[in-house]
Amino acid sequence: MIHKRTSIDQEQPQRKPDRGIPGPALVGDGPKASRRTLRISLYLLVLLGLAGWAGLQATRKAWANAHLRSARRALEQQDYARARAELNICLTYWPDDPELHFQTARALRRAALREAADADWETRALEHLRECERLNYPPEDMALERTLIRVMRGDLEQVEPHLLALLTQDNPDSSVILETLVPAYLARVQVPRALLCVSRLVAEEPDNAYAYYWRGAVRDLLLSNGQAIDDYRRVLELKPDLADARRRLAEDLLVIRRYEEARDQFERLIASSPGNPGLLLGLARAAHGLGNLEAAKTFLDRLLARQPPHSLALEERGKLAFELGRLDEAEQFLRKALQRVPRLAEANYTLYQCLTQRGQKEEAATYRNQFEKVEADTRRFRKVTELIRAQPQNADLRAEAGTLLLRNDQTEQALGWLTSALQMEPYHPAAHQALAEYYAKLGQRQQAERHRQLAGQGMSRLLQALSIPVF
Repeated sequence: MIHKRTSIDQEQPQRKPDRGIPGPALVGDGPKASRRTLRISLYLLVLLGLAGWAGLQATRKAWANAHLRSARRALEQQDYARARAELNICLTYWPDDPELHFQTARALRRAALREAADADWETRALEHLRECERLNYPPEDMALERTLIRVMRGDLEQVEPHLLALLTQDNPDSSVILETLVPAYLARVQVPRALLCVSRLVAEEPDNAYAYYWRGAVRDLLLSNGQAIDDYRRVLELKPDLADARRRLAEDLLVIRRYEEARDQFERLIASSPGNPGLLLGLARAAHGLGNLEAAKTFLDRLLARQPPHSLALEERGKLAFELGRLDEAEQFLRKALQRVPRLAEANYTLYQCLTQRGQKEEAATYRNQFEKVEADTRRFRKVTELIRAQPQNADLRAEAGTLLLRNDQTEQALGWLTSALQMEPYHPAAHQALAEYYAKLGQRQQAERHRQLAGQGMSRLLQALSIPVF
């Protein structure tokens, strides 16, 4: 009997090996899976790139903002050299920001007013102003900045009326105008105008170190050394690293014979400029005034080791030798000093004393007479400066002041007075004659001849104005 197979006994279909739980296809699992995987990978790469770019932009913006804050601090501290450097960095991030271009132009110019001018500051400032124009910056601000550049270029007389009118209108940039006018007036030895402007600048900006520096310079021109000292002290409270103010303070302290304070200031200066001849001479004079003759001799000998020897160091060394009773040595140094600069007052007087003690009275009298001439010129110069304060536009007085100083070898200040006279009267005969003699001594014949010709033209104009025939 044939039996039927039960279900359990029935033949079962063959099973495939278990491959586990089905999941996403892997790369290499077929063309469709490969395309899908590639799309996902590219999407992830784009996301990563966008995230990186966003991070880079955020970092760059933070970097630019840090430099912008630094630029603002530098402007507040009147550190225009640092400000222009920081602003230049900001412009790499915001190249079309007109305010940045304007402030960079102004920082370049204001740095040039002080001590950190770039050789091409004017060209670069005008380039930034052209960018301001392209970017529609307020035209009146650009016009003022261009006018102030003209003042620094030497065109004061052409633009001065406009700037003075702005000052009467309480212009918001009045301090910027004043700080530009003051050095221009100083360069022309326009003392009353410089004093008026700098006094207003101090009132408007009582923490402006340069305002006090310029006022000290004006007071030095007026021979008010005590008041100038107060200004320079205030400068150093506000800006201790301004070496020019410290040097002027030290020199004024010597004038009023406060030798110990002067020595301290010179020592601070010479620490950063050990070979400076002016500082060595200042230290020698301070030591001499304090009675420390050996120290004075050391400083002077260092200075005299240079070639050519310093005339004022020769004078000081001769005075020192005379005080020590070394008459031969004193005579030697003093004669060398006077060969270089014949009208050194103290050298003439000390040589007169030296020769008198040695019994050479006839020659001694020659140096006594020279000393008296220098003293007479000094007294007259003081009187002329007093008259100029009352008559600031008197070109005759300015020419006389310059001539007196030039005759006594105070060249830099003399040229300032003579230049100011010619700015008022371009054909002033006395001013041109003094300059002709000055350039002739320097061997600059072409310059000397030019001033002689202008002096002649000036004299002809003067005679014509007086109705005197010119033959």
